Amino acid sequence: MGVSIQCVLERELLDIQRMEGKSLAMAYCGEPGINVSEEAEAGDIIEIDFSGASRPKEKTSNPAANDSLLSQLTPFIARNGMEWHSASDGLTVVRRILARLRDGATVAIDPEFPFADDFEYLTEGVLGDLEELETILIAAEKAGVQFCLTFDV
Repeated sequence: MGVSIQCVLERELLDIQRMEGKSLAMAYCGEPGINVSEEAEAGDIIEIDFSGASRPKEKTSNPAANDSLLSQLTPFIARNGMEWHSASDGLTVVRRILARLRDGATVAIDPEFPFADDFEYLTEGVLGDLEELETILIAAEKAGVQFCLTFDV
């Protein structure tokens, strides 16, 4: 049980397993600048501020460097119903994040968030979730199927 991020395809593909997505959801919601409502209790809807207004950014010429590691997934997360996206666009972002993680980047989350003290374990979990997402998006790209990411409780 718990919150996870799931990849939803516009049509089902055979032999595609559901990604676990729990570490990815924890890291995404716990990243500085992503606001999860403190008023939500078990079973309530989780509110997330996708605007990033509370997070000051230092701009560089590299767009990927202007975003926190996982906020790059925000455009693919459904907010008002399913918004379909190209699997190749998703693959580009997922592979960029995976490259940064494999080069030694770690997941940074707000110290107030649960499990904030075990960055290595959380980073490994996020890496595994993103590798599962990459596999799903490769299959979706080959099949010409679009996707979106959703929160699953």
